[in-house]
Amino acid sequence: MKHRKKLLFITISITLIASFLLISSPSVLLYNLASSYNFPAGTFITWLGFMGLSLSVYLSVANLRNPKNGLNKLLSYQIKTTIVIAVLWVFISYLLAGNLSFTFTDKVEFQGGQLAMKIFWTINYALVIIPILVLLCYWILNKIKF
Repeated sequence: MKHRKKLLFITISITLIASFLLISSPSVLLYNLASSYNFPAGTFITWLGFMGLSLSVYLSVANLRNPKNGLNKLLSYQIKTTIVIAVLWVFISYLLAGNLSFTFTDKVEFQGGQLAMKIFWTINYALVIIPILVLLCYWILNKIKF
């Protein structure tokens, strides 16, 4: 129990710090962590933020970790899937963009092109929206005792 609370505190802290940096510190986001790979700090910060948000929701709700009914099982499955996608986000995004700074062009080819960019942004939005929706759905279902 105590271990979970520490992890929850860490994941919430990571989410808040990543959100703060993404909103207020554009110069930090451009700092190159590995110049040979063109790996900007913004990529790493965003990755931590995505994982932190999904894990925060998962760790904060006992019924998502150990679901007892069908709807909680569905929400649990959804948040676990989101966690897996968040962990794999850098690798998926690299495959889409062809680079670690996730820049896209008007190429006709898929990798680095406009279709890949649309998929990239859809994944990014989903990694923010889905954990929030899972938490809201859980709270609403819990209030109406569904």
